[in-house]
Amino acid sequence: CQAVITNQDNIPEVTKLIIPRVHFSFDASVKLNHHHKDYLLESLPHQINSGNYIVLMNHPDIHQDAFRELLKATYNSNTWYATMSEVSKWYIFSRFAK
Repeated sequence: CQAVITNQDNIPEVTKLIIPRVHFSFDASVKLNHHHKDYLLESLPHQINSGNYIVLMNHPDIHQDAFRELLKATYNSNTWYATMSEVSKWYIFSRFAK
């Protein structure tokens, strides 16, 4: 699969499409304080400590304070925390770089 993305110079480029298979949604809805923070506070530490691959998604314009609290509470220094853009770049570089 391929996708068209806009690079840092705002020029469209065709690239490989990278789609994560598994994710956790932070937001339950767009309503104030309607998120899954408490559930994730219980479940993520086990996932992180087991070395599992985790994609944690949220809307960029809601629940930001609660999302930061979750990241801070589940921080593990042996874990790579990255945006999907960073993961995609790493994946393409590590798999397809010539």
